[in-house]
Amino acid sequence: MATSIFDDRAIEPADAQLEEALGARRPLWDALLDALLDDDTATGASWSYYKKSTGWLLRLQRKKLTVCTILPTADALAVVFLLPERAVVAARAEGLPDPVLDAIDGADVSRFGHAFTVNVRREADIEGLSTLARVKVATARR
Repeated sequence: MATSIFDDRAIEPADAQLEEALGARRPLWDALLDALLDDDTATGASWSYYKKSTGWLLRLQRKKLTVCTILPTADALAVVFLLPERAVVAARAEGLPDPVLDAIDGADVSRFGHAFTVNVRREADIEGLSTLARVKVATARR
């Protein structure tokens, strides 16, 4: 997993730190959150310090379900998904963009599901991520 630009466990990222650290990429961060936080997908977000080699990450959730995780890294916004097999099957039927399908194809597969990262470096990279998040929520066991 990539390393977050926020690596000091004692300092939870706040808006001022985001503004300073992301600089010109801040509008991209806002566009990504706008795409992922809505009534059909994630309804909340919280910062978590994962471990020293990863740093702080933003966990997007719907109730107790983690929809995805965002790591602001030095060169991209790394969006990490963990999808069960039923969500992967449903996602493939959605006509997702090739970069998202490539990420799914390259996923690490474990008993927990398919884990993969989509790196967002420009606004076009956001395409398909809200669909992927919606599929995860729709296929989650309740």
